[in-house]
Amino acid sequence: RARQRLQVPPPKHRRSGASSRNPSARRPPPGPAEAPDGPYYIESLTDQISNKALIVFKDIEKNGGFLAQLKSGTIQRKIKESAAKEQQQFEEGKLVLLGTNKYPNPNDKMKNDLEKHPFIKKEVRKTLIEPIIKRRLSEQLEMNRLKEE
Repeated sequence: RARQRLQVPPPKHRRSGASSRNPSARRPPPGPAEAPDGPYYIESLTDQISNKALIVFKDIEKNGGFLAQLKSGTIQRKIKESAAKEQQQFEEGKLVLLGTNKYPNPNDKMKNDLEKHPFIKKEVRKTLIEPIIKRRLSEQLEMNRLKEE
């Protein structure tokens, strides 16, 4: 076997090689019509989320830190407000859960498939910090569905 000498490709070939390895390098930034089509859209969403999260973190730090806000109930209140907003969007059909509030399967029965009771049972006990209770968006829909089965 004869050894081939490695040569540096001409600039034109280097550019095309780099473009084939990184598809976003060969595309110009999208116009408004194609924005949701590519990696720029995902990157934009990621930037928006990280910027909003940074604002929330700075606000928490400015107001005494996470533990102080947890003890004062601020964290719980914000979570409840966010959950109520999300629940309202779900009930109005603006937030979709496929198979639940959009395209439900009428033949799908869940009564016999439940391994344990899926709905929240509140335990009342005295605590220093108000607990954050997770709740399913579709809980009321599912409870009504179980009653009808």
